[in-house]
Amino acid sequence: MRSRIERSGTWAVGLSAVAFGVLAALGQVAAAEPAAAPDIGSSTPIPSLPFSESTSTSGTSAQQADPLPSCTPFGANHAVWYQLTAPADGTLVADTIGSDYDTVLAVYVPVGDDLEAVACNDSAGIGPSGSLGASRTEFPVRAGATYYLQISAAGQRGVVGAGGRLSLHVAAQ
Repeated sequence: MRSRIERSGTWAVGLSAVAFGVLAALGQVAAAEPAAAPDIGSSTPIPSLPFSESTSTSGTSAQQADPLPSCTPFGANHAVWYQLTAPADGTLVADTIGSDYDTVLAVYVPVGDDLEAVACNDSAGIGPSGSLGASRTEFPVRAGATYYLQISAAGQRGVVGAGGRLSLHVAAQ
């Protein structure tokens, strides 16, 4: 009985390979698309420090290509991107104190065609009335290097994390 299962499995794999070959020859198999890059090209520039901005994120969404922030197991919703070129070596502090929703704040540097995480925070336990939804992170920077800040609503993509009024602050420490 065991040999029949093995032969049956081999036969199914062989038939699948033949079917794939026939479909490929007929042009019916789509080529695998390369993974898309995050949409950092539309990031909002941070022209100088200190920087503060308040904006609505309710109409935004995380793109499938956006990296999932490393500090939360739930992914990202209503993501917005900011771009900063560090004016000098040092440490920067970014926070979302004053936002009216639970934020996730992640910082990345470009490495080739990818992004590498530098810092991430979900719920720093700070904010108005001790709100747990604000995020805060400190990260080292090098003069002239570009950094991307991804701010998103905490929660699983498309399930929770509706976004709202974002308050972002970035300053040198």
